[in-house]
Amino acid sequence: ILPLEPETEGETPENLNRFFLSGALAGIGWSGVPWLIRGLDHKSWIVRECAAEALENIGPSAHAALPKLTEHLWDSNESLPMLCAHAISYIATADDANPKLVDRLFELLHDQQANGDAASALGAMHPATTARLLAAFDSNAAPVNGALTKIGPPIVREMLKRDDDSTALVARKAGMVLTDIGFKALPALEACEKDKDPVIRERATSKKQEILAAVNKRIGWRLKDLQDNSSRGYQIRISAAEDLGKFGPYAKDALPLLQKITENDPDPKVRKAALDAIAAIRPH
Repeated sequence: ILPLEPETEGETPENLNRFFLSGALAGIGWSGVPWLIRGLDHKSWIVRECAAEALENIGPSAHAALPKLTEHLWDSNESLPMLCAHAISYIATADDANPKLVDRLFELLHDQQANGDAASALGAMHPATTARLLAAFDSNAAPVNGALTKIGPPIVREMLKRDDDSTALVARKAGMVLTDIGFKALPALEACEKDKDPVIRERATSKKQEILAAVNKRIGWRLKDLQDNSSRGYQIRISAAEDLGKFGPYAKDALPLLQKITENDPDPKVRKAALDAIAAIRPH
């Protein structure tokens, strides 16, 4: 492995080699984490940035890097706090929500470059961060929509509680969060249709219908893509099948066409994608 020393700044051949090496270490996984942790302290911004990106790609197995990633949320390089927050969003859990980390991420919500990744990291630490996120949401103290979207289905009922006309701005934001969660919110909305609160039931039905309409529209587009026979149509058909599979049972109307593709499509990769989609759509 190319050593980190001697440390030089800028785009030197050694640092560019370390850049490519970091990508390779990400492919290796957790065994490359110690090298990448050291890379976060390198003089060169290139090495620090690529180490953070590699740790993100490793994901939860890079948990040992969390203290060093937290430390570099204060890095002088303008991009590194964003990259470290992004990596944290793939690594951290609720158990990692210590005050130092959470406070800094809330500060970064007001940073134009890092705010989206900071929000994602805060959402990843649900439920430890949820109460503070909701307080900021209600008071408009910080842009936390992305964090609540990251939390996903567990936040649906809280958003329905706020989706009224008494606080118009909060209501609009709550509706946006539910829309951004998208089809993943549908099971939670269906559960809320049985809520003891009639207002929650009514709002859940209304939002479910809205999201289902958008989902069905998207499914219609992807069904057309499944029949694309252009020169690059096989790539479009693979993408369409993968997308339909993500919708699970809500894409059941696609099953006949997907079945036909598994039997007749000339490309084995397309047939495999269709089989995978059918497995994801059919109830287990």
